[in-house]
Amino acid sequence: MADVVMEARVPLLSQETCRGALGKDLLTNTMFCAGYLSGGIDSCQGDSGGPLACQDPSSHRFVLYGITSWGDGCGEQGKPGVYTRVTAFPWFSCCTHRAALLHPDLGGSPAPGWGLHPKPV
Repeated sequence: MADVVMEARVPLLSQETCRGALGKDLLTNTMFCAGYLSGGIDSCQGDSGGPLACQDPSSHRFVLYGITSWGDGCGEQGKPGVYTRVTAFPWFSCCTHRAALLHPDLGGSPAPGWGLHPKPV
């Protein structure tokens, strides 16, 4: 375990790419993949439950898109990480928006486009 918070910058992958890499039966519509098919950078054991955030280009705020879920190994070629798609759960937007309103330093309002799927690279 690291003594400091770590980060890994990974691209979002299309569902088609993800299903091709992991198998079509393993990925549901409430999941998405991120990572490099060449391997090397990934989330790993101990990261589950952690955020996958994307920076909104207009507000420059970070928006939660996913929650680290699972993967087949860590940073292995052809095996991207799998994340829970928070937009698949309407209650998540409601609860996180309410928390931001209660704590203005957390953002105050949802980013433009909340509820839309991020564009894969």
